[in-house]
Amino acid sequence: MEKEGADTDELQRFSEVMFGAKHRLSFAVAVLRVARKEPHNFYKQKLARELGVHDPEIEKHLADFTALELIETHPDPPDPPERRGRGKPPEIMRLVDDDFWACLQSLGERFRRTPKRAD
Repeated sequence: MEKEGADTDELQRFSEVMFGAKHRLSFAVAVLRVARKEPHNFYKQKLARELGVHDPEIEKHLADFTALELIETHPDPPDPPERRGRGKPPEIMRLVDDDFWACLQSLGERFRRTPKRAD
């Protein structure tokens, strides 16, 4: 989350209290960011790298978000801008059209750092 200028400590504290999981809100914000900016990179391993957490934790979050019908496997994933390496391609996901994502965008603004101005 540091990449986007978020107040990580406060975000994790809020997430722990509100959702009972330290990385739940960070995960949701990362999902939204990656899905919108890099839809071809919206997959499990990318999210794990973004958040610096292990695959089992990401898998739990993905299972929960899928059960809530907030994300789904993309039926026709976009091609990546560059060729991926050998092996099985990752399972690309997509956001389900839901008001949750607009609400999350607003909540995410609360934790974005504003650059300090030099006077």
